[in-house]
Amino acid sequence: MTEVYELKPKNKALLRKAKTLQTEDGHGGFDTDNGRVISINKPITQLVKLLNETVPAPIILGEGFDATIDYDFDIQISDTADIEKVKNILENSYGLTLEKKTEEIEYIEVAI
Repeated sequence: MTEVYELKPKNKALLRKAKTLQTEDGHGGFDTDNGRVISINKPITQLVKLLNETVPAPIILGEGFDATIDYDFDIQISDTADIEKVKNILENSYGLTLEKKTEEIEYIEVAI
């Protein structure tokens, strides 16, 4: 059994500051060229997807988010190897928290 973390809002005022101030202008997506996980003008669900591609533990999206709001996130990939570093970055920069799930969750694996 592996540890699963749930992403939750901790400081919504800080999270609001991470909201992009510009409308979609051709930027956006996922960039690892400079050793960073970058999500520009994307919903919180995109951050969870990107973190799951780089963090060693599965992350699920908790309740309390508006997935229609776009945010900008920028995290060093070298920091994602350590879940504690990721937790600190998310909390201090974006007002988010990762809580370890102790209950079992059900999931369906789909081959693509």
